[in-house]
Amino acid sequence: MSAQPLQGDVPRRSISDLTDLPHPFEAGFSEDFAALFVTAERLFKAGSKRIVVFRGEDLRKIAALPAVGNMPLRALAERAMEEAGDDQAEHDQPDVSNFGRILFNQIFTANPPLHGPTRQLLAKPFGMKQVAAFDDLVRGVVDKVLAEVAGAGEIDFGFDFTEQVTAGFWGALIGLTPSEQRQVVEQVRAMTPFFFLVRTAAETVEANAAIGAYLSLMATAIERTLAEGNNPLLATMAAEFDAITIEGKPESVALSLAANLIDGFHTAALAAANATYQLLRHPAAAAEVRADPQRVGAAIDEGLRMSSPVIVTHRYALEDFVFDDVLVPAGTAIAMLWAAGNRDPDIFEDPGTYRLERMRRYDATFGGGIHLCPGRNIARLMVHRMLARLFAPDVRIELAGPVEWITQSTMRQPYRMPARIDMVPG
Repeated sequence: MSAQPLQGDVPRRSISDLTDLPHPFEAGFSEDFAALFVTAERLFKAGSKRIVVFRGEDLRKIAALPAVGNMPLRALAERAMEEAGDDQAEHDQPDVSNFGRILFNQIFTANPPLHGPTRQLLAKPFGMKQVAAFDDLVRGVVDKVLAEVAGAGEIDFGFDFTEQVTAGFWGALIGLTPSEQRQVVEQVRAMTPFFFLVRTAAETVEANAAIGAYLSLMATAIERTLAEGNNPLLATMAAEFDAITIEGKPESVALSLAANLIDGFHTAALAAANATYQLLRHPAAAAEVRADPQRVGAAIDEGLRMSSPVIVTHRYALEDFVFDDVLVPAGTAIAMLWAAGNRDPDIFEDPGTYRLERMRRYDATFGGGIHLCPGRNIARLMVHRMLARLFAPDVRIELAGPVEWITQSTMRQPYRMPARIDMVPG
């Protein structure tokens, strides 16, 4: 397998020579990626300017290529205009100004030289060693939310538990009031269509309004906490942000943090919900975790392998490169199907089966390369503490009905996850 910049290499194929993705990209993906692996194809095409990477080893290699970066905001805007079509008049297009604003302030549209320093704003305080300092706070928030939902009858596990935990943690860290935390949970829920592969005009309007309200609330709260002068974490971030002099950096440290914490509120909560869902579907594994808390880590690994919260992200060819004898021109969109990599039969024996005892040979849950999720360590800590508490001997948790999943989305997310949580009398 070759993956190198175009330096005298003579590619034998172009994107047009690739096989089309087995089903339309906009149809979305659920948990079944088996159809992608029935052929010997390494890459698929989705239109003339987008390739799809789905095999685990290929995802790892392409993620590490210097020629592959984030999808720039201008490229996202151009693609959105192309997909809208010429037959739709400009005045018929719903307002997406807040889509652009949140993307501009995220690291996920930044490329070198800006990507490194802006990514470090989030990566440095939440490194593998650093997150231990937040453990007591996470435990306290989990216990508080558990006390509020235990014995309350049927709940929506995502909205009422995991999203309240992530909001409680980040709210305590950046100075949100309880009212602001509740508003953030509602706003993040309302912006769910932001992650859809296909949106109606009404969904676009709803998501755009929610993003605007979220950015305003979060930026105001962060600036207020900074002005109070007693939050060393935010003060350090602000100083490091001010030291960045590269053109095109985010509007402010407050908006940068707000925009990037979408993953802190949303994706971390999905990870906890999805890992819990998989354990509840496999009672023997749940009993094993309940009997041995050391198995929580394995339950997270296997649960997120089976139900990866992030199904796909988009990368961008910053320059021409050759991969598997295919010329990938600069400007090509690259769909990275991370969730499919977690179902690759060349890496995982019987990939559709949940096995708590699997060795952790590969993990595409948090992306890869220089774009590896900077918040993965704190997200994993939160998921670990939630599962450890929910599957402790003194807690009983069960699904209270069928779980329906959003299909046309870049995220593996349930519409609703009905559950009941009760404390077991000692």
